[in-house]
Amino acid sequence: MGKHVRLLKPEWSKQIETTFGQALESFVVTNNEDFRMLKDLIKRNRCDPEPQIYIGNADPLDTAGKTPDDASLDTILSVLDIDNTLVRNTLIINQAIEQVVLIQDRPAAERFMFDGPKPNNVKAVMCKSNNPDSGLRLERSKFGQPKTSPIHGWPRHVRMQTDREQQIRHQRETVDHHNRLLRTVEQQVNEKRDALIKAGQDFKRWEREERNLKTAVQQAEDAVEEQTHDIEAHRPRDGRLQELENQLKDSKDELDSLGLSFQDAVVQKDKESEASREAKHRLDEHDQEYEAAKARLDQAEQKLARLTADRREALLVKNKALEDVAQAKQTVTELELRRDKQKDNVLEFDRMASAISLRVPLEPGLTARDRDERIERLSRDMQNQEHAAGGSAEELALRWQKAKTEYDDAVTQLEVASARERKLMQTLDYRRLRWKKFRKYIAYRARFTFKYLLSERNFRGHVDMNHYKKELDIFVEPDMSKKDADGRQTRTLSGGEKSFSTICLLLSIWEAMGSPIRCLDEFDVFMDSVNRASSMSMMIQAARRSVGRQFILITPQSMNNVEMGDDVKVHKMSDPERGQGVLPFTQG
Repeated sequence: MGKHVRLLKPEWSKQIETTFGQALESFVVTNNEDFRMLKDLIKRNRCDPEPQIYIGNADPLDTAGKTPDDASLDTILSVLDIDNTLVRNTLIINQAIEQVVLIQDRPAAERFMFDGPKPNNVKAVMCKSNNPDSGLRLERSKFGQPKTSPIHGWPRHVRMQTDREQQIRHQRETVDHHNRLLRTVEQQVNEKRDALIKAGQDFKRWEREERNLKTAVQQAEDAVEEQTHDIEAHRPRDGRLQELENQLKDSKDELDSLGLSFQDAVVQKDKESEASREAKHRLDEHDQEYEAAKARLDQAEQKLARLTADRREALLVKNKALEDVAQAKQTVTELELRRDKQKDNVLEFDRMASAISLRVPLEPGLTARDRDERIERLSRDMQNQEHAAGGSAEELALRWQKAKTEYDDAVTQLEVASARERKLMQTLDYRRLRWKKFRKYIAYRARFTFKYLLSERNFRGHVDMNHYKKELDIFVEPDMSKKDADGRQTRTLSGGEKSFSTICLLLSIWEAMGSPIRCLDEFDVFMDSVNRASSMSMMIQAARRSVGRQFILITPQSMNNVEMGDDVKVHKMSDPERGQGVLPFTQG
C-alpha cells in the first residue's frame, strides 16, 4: 500500500512511518478469491515476514463530520496524497488517520489535548521531541486520564513517496541537528575529561598531603617523646636551680643580640625586595620587546612564505608558456610539411589526369566544389522524399503487409474478447439476482423472527433494512394496545427495553444466518429483575428450539432466579483472593 501513499510534509516521515508499522507493506483486495490467490503467491515465494492482506470496499469513505472541528489543524490524512481509494479506506478504518492531529510543538500539543474537555473527533495528537526523528503520542485513556507514549523513528528505508528536494532538505536539517548534538556531547565529554584529570590531580595532591601529614604526626610524636625525656632530665635538683637561672640569663642576652640581628636582616630584606621588583619590571619590559620582535619575525616569515609561493607559481606559469611556444613551433613545422606533401600530390594528380585527358572547361564561376555540392543536394532531396514516404517502395510494401496481418489478428482477438465479456456479464447478472434473492429471504426471516420474539413480552415492532444505504434500524412499541403507532426508536426506550430489543434483534439475526455457536456477554447489565428474568427465559427457549446450536451467555448477575434444566449448565467463578494468580472455575 505504501506505493500509493505520497507524503506532502517530509518532516513527519519518521513518525508516520513508525505509526503505520507494517501496514504500508500490506496488500488490500476486494474479494475472497483475490485474497486466497494472493495468500498462495506469498506462501509459494516464502515471503518473510509475511505481509498482511486486507479485504476492503472500493467505494470512498466519507469523512465529513469525523475530522477535527478546527480545519486548520494538520492530520495524518491531510498531509498524505493517496491515489488509491482502497488504500485510503483501509488506512482510515485501521489507523484512524483522519483523527490523528499533527502539532510540532510539544507544549502546544499538550494544551490542545489535555487542557479542558477532550477535543471532538480527535483520537490522538503527535508532536516532535528533542530528536527530530522521534516524537510523542498524546491521547486519553478510557477514563479520561492523560497518556503519553514515545514514537521512535522508523529505522529502515522509507516506504512513502515524497518530494525529493523536500526530503533532501529535511535530511540536511536532521544531519545539522545531529552535528550540533555531536558537538555538544563532545564539548561535554571534554569538560568531563578535564574535570576527571583535575580530580585525579587533586586526588594525588591529597594523597601527597596525607603522607606529609602522617610524617608530620610521626615527627610531632617523636618531638613530644623527646621533650618528655628533656623534662625528666631537667627536673630541678639540689644546686641545679641556680645553674639554670644563670643559663636563662645567658639565653636572654643571646635573644636580645639575635633580635638586633633580625632587625638588620629585615632592613636588608626590604632593600633586596625593592631591587628584585625593579629587576622584575625590567624583565617584563624585555619580555614585551621579545614578544613584539617575535611577532614581527612571524609576519616576516609569513610574507617570505607567501612570496616564495608566488615565485614558484610564476615559474610554473613561465615554464608552461615556454612549453606552449615550443609545441606551437613544432605544430607549424608539421603543418608546413603536410602542405608541401599535399602540393606534391596535387601536381602528381594533375600530371596523371593530363595523361588521360585534357582539362575539361567548366562554366564560368562553377568549380568542382560547386558540382559536389549539387550532387550532395540532389542526394539529400532523394533521401528526404524517401523519409517523408516512410521508406523505399520495397520497405513500404513489407510494412503494409505486416500491418494488415496484425490488424486481422487484432480484429479476431477483439471478437473473442467481446464474446467472453458478454458471457461474463450474463453470469454476473445472474449471480447478482441470486444474491439479491438470498439477501431478501434472510431479511424476511430476520424480520419475522424479530416480531415473534417481541411478542413474547407483548411488545410490537419491526426492523427497517436499507440494503442500498447499508443501514439498519429497529422500531419497538412496548404497548400492544397502541395499534396505530409505528413504534419508537431505540434511543427513546428505557435501558431494560433497549437491552431486550437488542437481544431480540441479535437472536433473530443469528437464526436467519444459522450461526452454530452464539455468544453474548453482559447482556443484562442495564436490565431490572423483571426484564432480566423474561429475557433469560426467552433466550433459553430460543436455545432449546435451535437444535444443533450452542448458546454461551456471560453475565455478572446471580443465576438463582433462572429456571434450570438438563440442557442448561452454569459455570460460576469464585471470588478472587489477594495475591491469587490463577482463577479457579467451579461448575454449578
